[in-house]
Amino acid sequence: ESLIERGRLDLCDQLKRYVDWYENGHLGSTGMCFDIGMTTRNALMKFRKDQDNPLVGPQAERAAGNGSLMRLCAAPLAFWHDTRAAMEAAVWSSRTTHGAPQCLSACRYFAGLLVASMNGVSKEEMLSPLYSPLGSEYWETLTEPLHAEVREVMEGSFRVRQPPDVIGSGYVVK
Repeated sequence: ESLIERGRLDLCDQLKRYVDWYENGHLGSTGMCFDIGMTTRNALMKFRKDQDNPLVGPQAERAAGNGSLMRLCAAPLAFWHDTRAAMEAAVWSSRTTHGAPQCLSACRYFAGLLVASMNGVSKEEMLSPLYSPLGSEYWETLTEPLHAEVREVMEGSFRVRQPPDVIGSGYVVK
């Protein structure tokens, strides 16, 4: 909604809309917020106190929840024509509530996969080790290196792990 109405990535506007969802159920499927992670809730409460600072997502590894990954589709869809911009928008969007390195790496990677899929890249190519629609060397050009846990997934750990080594949790990588 923010991307459509503002016509650009506006992090403060994005957070104001998240607060409206949390407090009033704005655009919620049930008309109310029925589930919110601790990391997201804490970031929204911090933003309410200082609405000039949209970068309220905690950077601690223990705060690496999956909330920003769950909601990231809007940014890559809005910027699908510019892969680098789509991947960066996903990172900036994540920083509003989830600034942990794992979250930023996971959002950047998944945004690239979404853009690639919209451009017809095959599943096999997208799941190749360290895939990026900007070329695998892209990952080495970042000022914030890939988090080791995300890199491990990108290198194919998901192909060999089985439960209980693979579990669903509230964390972005587990």
